[in-house]
Amino acid sequence: MLPVLCVPGWRLSTERARGLLPESVSHADAAFNAGRAALMTAAVCGQTESLYAATEDRLHEAYRAPAMPRTLDLIRDLREHEKLPAVVSGAGPTVLVLCSVSEGHARADSPEITRQVDSIRLRAGNDWDIRPLHIEPVGVRTPSPHP
Repeated sequence: MLPVLCVPGWRLSTERARGLLPESVSHADAAFNAGRAALMTAAVCGQTESLYAATEDRLHEAYRAPAMPRTLDLIRDLREHEKLPAVVSGAGPTVLVLCSVSEGHARADSPEITRQVDSIRLRAGNDWDIRPLHIEPVGVRTPSPHP
């Protein structure tokens, strides 16, 4: 998996974005998102075919749409036309896209990842800074105190 950030040329305060959320949500929407959170764990642990479904949202994005319509338009466009798992990153307006390849770990220079990043750039346009990120698959390593 290769995360790609789409950073727009405008800002949105976290306070404003959070202020658009309702005081309460339906049980069905809360249960839906809880299920998606569990599915995301499986997706990032190797079941990358679940990434698209795991990134569906019913608690945040629609409520924040009035404050960042272009962000939600880009997410909708990437999901519907490119079938890429795309979400609002944090409170927004940055978009996070999770690119992947069908076999094993994604390499940033693989043809499939390059095609996905090129599609993101094309759909986003010039107003967005497209930033592919690197994930260290083994995490932090420290030397053992015992030889």
